[in-house]
Amino acid sequence: MSLNKGLNVKILVFLFVVLIVTGQLYPQYHFNVKSFSLGRTSVSNMYATDAFNNNPANIQRQRYTENARFHLNALTGGGYMWHSNYFDLPFYNEYFVDNENKILSDADKLNLIEKAHNSETSFMHSWNMLSFVFNTKKAGTFGISVDDRSWGNFLANKDFLDLIFFGNMKERTYDLSGTDFHASIIRQINISYANKIKSPDRRKYGDFYYGFSVKPMLGLYYAELDNNNFSLYTNDSNRLFPNGTADIYYSGLVTSPKQKLKLGGGPAGFGWGFDLGMGMKFKNLFNLGTFDFGLSLVDLGYINWYKNAGQYLYNGGYVITDITEEAQLDSLINLLEGNKVDDGFTRILPLVVKFGFTYRLCLKDRNQPPQPGKEKLELIGISVEYIQGLTKVSGGCTNPMLAVGTEINPWRFLSTRLGLSWGGREKFSVSAGLGFDFGPVIIDVGTYNIQSIYQPTTSSKVSAGAAIKFRIY
Repeated sequence: MSLNKGLNVKILVFLFVVLIVTGQLYPQYHFNVKSFSLGRTSVSNMYATDAFNNNPANIQRQRYTENARFHLNALTGGGYMWHSNYFDLPFYNEYFVDNENKILSDADKLNLIEKAHNSETSFMHSWNMLSFVFNTKKAGTFGISVDDRSWGNFLANKDFLDLIFFGNMKERTYDLSGTDFHASIIRQINISYANKIKSPDRRKYGDFYYGFSVKPMLGLYYAELDNNNFSLYTNDSNRLFPNGTADIYYSGLVTSPKQKLKLGGGPAGFGWGFDLGMGMKFKNLFNLGTFDFGLSLVDLGYINWYKNAGQYLYNGGYVITDITEEAQLDSLINLLEGNKVDDGFTRILPLVVKFGFTYRLCLKDRNQPPQPGKEKLELIGISVEYIQGLTKVSGGCTNPMLAVGTEINPWRFLSTRLGLSWGGREKFSVSAGLGFDFGPVIIDVGTYNIQSIYQPTTSSKVSAGAAIKFRIY
């Protein structure tokens, strides 16, 4: 007996609901507008509130022309990022716009499967509710930040899409092991401290900066498919032979067929994260000029998920000969519901290490009052950074990334930014942005994918972000 079309549609709808409701992008990338404009470089060129989740040592640092005691932004920073190799606006309009008279032909289905199979679709959204940095004269620098972050990715292999759109055919094995999804929504509180060790030789070296962050993590929602080696075989007599296993973790979402699909109210999990960072300046390295180096370890920690939480084991070790028989139908329903093996679970955070440097070309600023270390104007900054994810859990990625970013400051109030990145999940990206510095007010705008600016309707890799920050002297 073949799986009926109604069941296929329900499975498809459920998976798209999971993708859209949980919708996100890579948790190892903390969204920062300036960083994304510079190719995601951040460990040596992000200062003050921009240093949160990038390098806590640099919350104490400022640009040459800055000498502020307070840095603040509240409800003024956020962005999103959509990454796909196929899912653009024309694709959505062609296959998913509600049209009662439209029926997908077999050719349409084959075309959709060809475009979508083994192609990851991801989305990230971030909203900064508060960032605050206070520079003391002697006790170091203190900072606090509150952010909502959501991220996720979904990948369906060809056999999975064939099963969804055409049902199970006789004498065929459907290997579903390539299908994968991760998703979560987290509210993060970042409490940071930074200080410096003064250089014994100011002519050659700048001060050594160090910092750390303690981050209470409030988990709102989590879903993950793990250890998936599930397959399905249909013989010439329409007998179904499920085989293999798969684990599904979720928390904060009621998904039982006997209950309504809904997000649970309040936190569904709690945990701790930690960041460590350091930075140092070389004023004339190899007689080439000023270099800033940075090193950080971000998101060392975990979250315990406990509300509406469960680990479900999907085990295919049985045979279905007739789906119309009540006992065998119950077996299929049990397969779809899974076998609950735990009421809660713990997931470590997607740990990442960053190392990089920024070369700065500075000129004397005649308009700046004489202040030691503040009399220069940074004309060009070139940043190079290596980013390495260390864990694959919670949606992490261990593919290394090399990023390059360039910031040009033709005037004190304007910065133009361009970035390139290789590796990670996106393989290659070109980013751009602008910064406007009006003294007490700073505005950043940018995109991680420049194609989303000049081809917004056809780009399948879309991102945009904006932030307004304030200085108080």
